[in-house]
Amino acid sequence: MNELDEQLKDFLIEKSSEILKINEEEVEWEADLDEYGFESMKINKLCLDLNKAFGIEIRPAIFLEYTSLSEFGDYLKKTFYQKVESVLLT
Repeated sequence: MNELDEQLKDFLIEKSSEILKINEEEVEWEADLDEYGFESMKINKLCLDLNKAFGIEIRPAIFLEYTSLSEFGDYLKKTFYQKVESVLLT
């Protein structure tokens, strides 16, 4: 993993643990988000937080296609590379 990958992983795990009210150590990068109780209200909150943090616009339906933080992180990096990089590496 390069520095951006590590920063994105840490960021997504931190945001997820805040929303789910669990310890960061309990969030598995490769696990299916359903395993953590990410129901619609929590997915909406995650989307809002990410949209605000990165200046992007994603919708909750994206999590039907990308079902783990790892898959979603890859999507974020590929789709919004410059915005993600500017937030996480500055």
